Amino acid sequence: MLVMHPESTFIYTVSGDSMDRAGIFDGDRVVVDRSLQPENGDIVVAVLAGHAHMVKRLTGRKRESMLEPESSNPTHKSFQLRPHEGDVIWGVVTGLVRKVRKGRRRVDAVSKA
Repeated sequence: MLVMHPESTFIYTVSGDSMDRAGIFDGDRVVVDRSLQPENGDIVVAVLAGHAHMVKRLTGRKRESMLEPESSNPTHKSFQLRPHEGDVIWGVVTGLVRKVRKGRRRVDAVSKA
């Protein structure tokens, strides 16, 4: 269900809150398929020249593509995708994995009498 193309699918750990309104939070793991052609409206992992990887929503047309945050934090900005300067879409986000219970020490099933 999560991996359609195993040879081109990776798990990427999200850092930050730039996509919290899209339901993607700091520490979540996104499933990224590098074999898919990115389309307008996809959430993608992008690499901008001089920046680290980022998870953003791809909007616009090929020549005027933008990477848009979906955040409740107003400090996050949009980025224009500039392939001629080395910007690339690394892959398309196809799924999300989130831990819902924090790890705790296991309690032994057998209690001492």
